Amino acid sequence: MATVCLAPSAAGAAERIIEGGFEASTCDANECASAVWTIAATTAFANSTGPICRVGVGSGNTACNSQGSAPFSGSSWARLGAGFTGNFLGAGVLSSIEQTVSIPTSPAILTFRLRIINVAGPVGNLKVEVGGGDTPGTAVFAVTDATPGFSSYAPVTVDLSAFAGTSPLIVFKGDSSQNNVMGPLDSFDVDDISVTTVDPVVNSVDPRCATLRAKLKKAKAKKKKAKVRKIRKKLRALGCV
Repeated sequence: MATVCLAPSAAGAAERIIEGGFEASTCDANECASAVWTIAATTAFANSTGPICRVGVGSGNTACNSQGSAPFSGSSWARLGAGFTGNFLGAGVLSSIEQTVSIPTSPAILTFRLRIINVAGPVGNLKVEVGGGDTPGTAVFAVTDATPGFSSYAPVTVDLSAFAGTSPLIVFKGDSSQNNVMGPLDSFDVDDISVTTVDPVVNSVDPRCATLRAKLKKAKAKKKKAKVRKIRKKLRALGCV
């Protein structure tokens, strides 16, 4: 069996998410928009917040920085599921951000920072789905407003290696529902989203590479096509460049 001499290296790491910190978003007193993130918010008898926020800038009818919401780094972040309900008929906010991401190789790792602002009464949920489009994607991460460990920003790491060779949608969905109670809703603060892949970097130190290259040169000079193909196959198996 041929030995493949491949080794991952930091030099081969590539960032696949664009604008994971939302800093290039354009914001006014009412909302923030992004050129690379597709955003959506659906409400029922409620005022929504976000989903992209900037420090000191309002979004919709509720200031983004209410309830102590703030970015992990920089001045912008995503605030999902957040809002305020002002009637007794039950209300909720479903908001999302999504981006199509190329995942050409594995390992592929999704990381982000998450903080949950939990309000007594509502039942909130955050999901991260991969795939999607016209159909629901595969849920790769899920929490509720009651999940411990996120009262302040905490790191989240998800292995996306199973999606190598695809360019799926990565969707963050925040759902905050509140029944028969007036007031603020749960929210999920997300910042510094990253998807990295580590492309294999060829290790050509193997001494067999040099020997095979010399044989290849001779075979080419003698126009021995079959031998050239055989040597090239061995070079590829060894990861020689």
